Amino acid sequence: MQNFIAFAGGYLTNPAATKGCEFCSVRTTDQFLESNFNIFYHNRWRDLGIMLAFIVFNVSVIYVISKWSGADEERQIISIFIFTYLFRIRTGSLLNILRKHPKRS
Repeated sequence: MQNFIAFAGGYLTNPAATKGCEFCSVRTTDQFLESNFNIFYHNRWRDLGIMLAFIVFNVSVIYVISKWSGADEERQIISIFIFTYLFRIRTGSLLNILRKHPKRS
């Protein structure tokens, strides 16, 4: 296994084992996240800032929608569902929809 590990990486949990596969393809969680999800440990503070900005944006939009809707609870709920559909559920971009429709003269 030494040749394979030198080529592909990873490690054996028990080098003396004769039954079962005790080989791990990645040594650390960082290696797994980098290779599969393109997430790097050195970007942790930037990523945390992006996540916090995302949370603040969503909360502020919900606040603005609730103020815009007034006291009518039904309009608030409908507005939140529309916001959720436009920015979370629907796939694609709003810009793509606008680009598909030709300009009318």
